[in-house]
Amino acid sequence: LENFMERLSILCDAGQVAPEDLPEKIWREVGEDPPKREIPAALRPAGFAWPTLRDMRDKEMGLKEFLDDIEQRLLEEALQEADGVKNQAAEILGIKRTTLIEKLKKRKGGESD
Repeated sequence: LENFMERLSILCDAGQVAPEDLPEKIWREVGEDPPKREIPAALRPAGFAWPTLRDMRDKEMGLKEFLDDIEQRLLEEALQEADGVKNQAAEILGIKRTTLIEKLKKRKGGESD
């Protein structure tokens, strides 16, 4: 339980665990639906629209393929914005440089460094 709570606090905003942060499995166990988590408008980029099921269906993709496509686009955009500098691209994406390199290795055309 201590390990679970520690991990949960790391994953939560500002290290505070709110009811909506609890895994869906816990909510189902007590017979309730998990609360919907909505991102405040102030935190959403202007003009940004979250992808929807309709977008996924329109592209005739499964979830994994759809998410991989989104990730690929973000990787490419970050690398372009960083003029190919992986340290900067990783910083833009909020990930470690090694994580970026691993993601690139797994993709076609990914460079190994």
